Amino acid sequence: MPHGIGFGTLLPASPGDRFRVVPRSQVQFGAREPGERATRRSGSRVEVWRLGVSGVTATKFRRDRRRGNRRTTKASSGGDPMTARVIKAGALIADSKILFAHWDVAQSVAANLARFQRENLFGKASRVRVRDMLVVFRQRYLASDEHVQALVWLARNASSSRTFERILYWHAADADPVVRTIVEDLIWPRFVAGDRSVSVDHVQELLVRYSRDGRTTTPWNDATARRVAQGVLSLLRDFGVLEGHVRKSVSVPFVPTPAFAYVAFCLSTPPRGLSGFELITAPEWRLFLLDRAAVERGFLEAHQERFLEYEAAGSTVRIGFPERSLPEYARAITRTTT
Repeated sequence: MPHGIGFGTLLPASPGDRFRVVPRSQVQFGAREPGERATRRSGSRVEVWRLGVSGVTATKFRRDRRRGNRRTTKASSGGDPMTARVIKAGALIADSKILFAHWDVAQSVAANLARFQRENLFGKASRVRVRDMLVVFRQRYLASDEHVQALVWLARNASSSRTFERILYWHAADADPVVRTIVEDLIWPRFVAGDRSVSVDHVQELLVRYSRDGRTTTPWNDATARRVAQGVLSLLRDFGVLEGHVRKSVSVPFVPTPAFAYVAFCLSTPPRGLSGFELITAPEWRLFLLDRAAVERGFLEAHQERFLEYEAAGSTVRIGFPERSLPEYARAITRTTT
């Protein structure tokens, strides 16, 4: 992971400007990746900037004028701040399959997204709806060329629809802090305690508290928190983590072995770079409601299917993968199952 990208002294752009170029010589602290945020205090105002993809462009995309309500790059308890984007898009499983079925790997992400917007390949009645969907897809699935190549291959070659859907869920939950937070901080503890019921009120209460703690990009009132809660629960229902339309309850999702192996490979590569015992105990498995015993069974089954090599003796664990890149591994798990 590169460590030389960050923010130096960011001076406000001219009135009305949305961005300005910041020379790399001014980049002095933060060690942030492209697309991440930084803040600069200016009197009682906090200016929020985003580092461009090129690593040299900073975009001032929000000014929080509320005194004492500082919204920084990372949530106060650690992790990325939560957004309300889930209100505009749920699981979008069918549309995600269309996205990767029609993706042109020879074209850039920008060119592909422009074509989807122009040709309306999703068949939506509103261009605004298509635009909102593409913003969500970019956040969830298009963070890197490796993700794109792997997902395009799996959309066309996965052994089952359920395998691909579980992989879509992994990327969607991993990319959206609000989805990840609700599963890990609310649904998982209730599930472990033997309580499978989950209501909008439960989620709304948690989100309002977290917003007051500064863990959202902007302050959320009760109405916003409720809409986000409804969006998250609908997404989790569509992805098979919950069931029920009005009253929702936990439904432990079946995770096909190829999907389990795919997630394990993602956890083993940067930025996490987990290995051995760390992979067994990774908190990310909670997204699938898997405890340690279930994770160990998953690795054993993946070993038997030859998706990976797994050896365990007490706390000594060795896990190896046959490929080094995600696209290559996606091909490996489909070759093995066909």
